[in-house]
Amino acid sequence: MTKPITVELTPEQVKKLAPYSATVISARALSPNGRPVNRATEENQTNGDQKAQIVTNDSVTSAQNPFPTDGDSVYEKDVKFSISDIGTFTGDLKSLFNNLDDVITDSTSTDPKWIEVKLERPMTASSIGINSGVGEFSNVKIILQNRQDTAIRTIDDTTNNTKYPNHSYPFIPTTFCCIRFEFHTADEVSLSGLFMPKDQRTVTRNQALDRETGVLGNIWSKDGAMAVLAEENDTKPIDVYLAQSIGIPKLLGSDTTIDSYNITMSAGHGLVANDEILVAENGDDPKSYNGKVISVATNILTMDTPLDNVFTSAGAVALETTKELTVDGSGTPVLFNLPNSSDTEFHVTRIILHITDDVEMDDAKFGSLTELTRGVVLRQKFSDGTYNNIFNVKNNGEFGELAYDLSYQDAVKHGTFGLHCRMTFGSAGKHGTVLRIKNGEAMEILVQDDLTDLDSFRVMIQGHFGLPPLT
Repeated sequence: MTKPITVELTPEQVKKLAPYSATVISARALSPNGRPVNRATEENQTNGDQKAQIVTNDSVTSAQNPFPTDGDSVYEKDVKFSISDIGTFTGDLKSLFNNLDDVITDSTSTDPKWIEVKLERPMTASSIGINSGVGEFSNVKIILQNRQDTAIRTIDDTTNNTKYPNHSYPFIPTTFCCIRFEFHTADEVSLSGLFMPKDQRTVTRNQALDRETGVLGNIWSKDGAMAVLAEENDTKPIDVYLAQSIGIPKLLGSDTTIDSYNITMSAGHGLVANDEILVAENGDDPKSYNGKVISVATNILTMDTPLDNVFTSAGAVALETTKELTVDGSGTPVLFNLPNSSDTEFHVTRIILHITDDVEMDDAKFGSLTELTRGVVLRQKFSDGTYNNIFNVKNNGEFGELAYDLSYQDAVKHGTFGLHCRMTFGSAGKHGTVLRIKNGEAMEILVQDDLTDLDSFRVMIQGHFGLPPLT
């Protein structure tokens, strides 16, 4: 009987023998460097065709030995166990990388307990997770090192006594090749897994919907930074005085007409000539109108400004208001505000203050008055009842310190003494932000002193409506 012959063949030699498939050959192909790659056996033959078996890291491909590309996290193959160390822990360090069932434990009173993991090559990461399948750990310090054991970054959670079965420790992306884990506790520590995801360089494409067309388009970058186009906001502007409402809201008797000077009110409105009113209507498209009553004929008001929108009797209300802050708030503070009862945000970008009187003004005074005792407070009211106090001003000089844009007018040139102050929020070189007034919130001025001796004191809010809510 003829014995089988085992022949070492290169891939090119195997190709040449293909026509002679009747010959039973047990062949092992050689790689270009002469190393055996795969052995032909009965088990890996299918209908005369040899099945390929890919080997990586001297082992058959598997979860721990994936196809020869880098894995998404540290596998057993990535660790150089010959120079790694588990200190006083008992167990196999490899189990922390190939399953979550086996455990390594340190039951001693050693403090700190530690393990050191040396990698085959450097990696970049931004978090490390520790798992304990049957126990706990606490008081962790993770030291990322180079091959000379020099610390590159330290994640110190040693003051945290919480006993964790698993926990993740994030940090700034760092490149390292050694990790020392320390557990600064005398209690038992058990570990069953270390998860170290590798940071990958990813090319992304950011897209956004065009607000007007709804078409999806790319957002581009320039020189490594996101390209931003400063675009003028095209929502409705806001130029409204902070005001105090007088009495209760009043109902319209009929819908208004655009470009008309007349507003028909319900009976019993009580408005008279020279009253200032605010007409407001909420909804998907909130709108408001400010005007002064010129004359009254029963329920028909003639206004100084034509109406720019249709205000419906079913949804609009009229409020009598005053925008003059020349009130006495020394006993009970007096509130002037701009509330938002709509679903669309108000974005406040600037406030303008204007004071006039027949007495000269300077930095030591408030308007023309002596320095205030309690001051005028500008604040933002939130829907939960809390506030953001923006300033408390007691003299004109403090207006200048806050806003810088402060000027006085001379009575010789202007007929009366005056003060103008402009504080800008939403502009580069200023505050660089806007005050966002959401539904149920308000901008407020609180008068806490007697300002009745001033001829006039008004505060205007400027900005724009935000984008309508997404539906």
